[in-house]
This record gives sequence, structure tokens and C-alpha cells, in this order.
Amino acid sequence: MIKDNATTSIAKELIRTMELQLLKKNIKKLDLFVSSNNIRALQLYINLNFKEQRKLMIKDIYE
Repeated sequence: MIKDNATTSIAKELIRTMELQLLKKNIKKLDLFVSSNNIRALQLYINLNFKEQRKLMIKDIYE
């Protein structure tokens, strides 16, 4: 099992690699969806300078 710090380091490196590839293709914006209860992911994205721009509201409809 990979420890939390190692997992975070891998995630950071993957995102940085993706950013470099996007810049090579002249793509200047990266959007992602993250669940509001995924605190670890939210903190990672904040640390990588992602900014919140919009919220997605969902309602489950039951009979």
C-alpha cells in the first residue's frame, strides 16, 4: 500500500506533467471536477493553485 505522502507526490507529479503537455499544445486552462467531500483532493488542488470558479448543484429525485 502506498503511503499518503507518496500518493500526494505522485498526484502532484502527474498534474505537473499534464500541465507541461497541455502547454506544448498551447492549451492554457485545465478544468477538473472534484467532490466537495474529498478534502484531500481539494487541498491538493488548492496547493497546486487551482481556483474555484463554479459550483455544480445536484438533486436526487426519488418516487
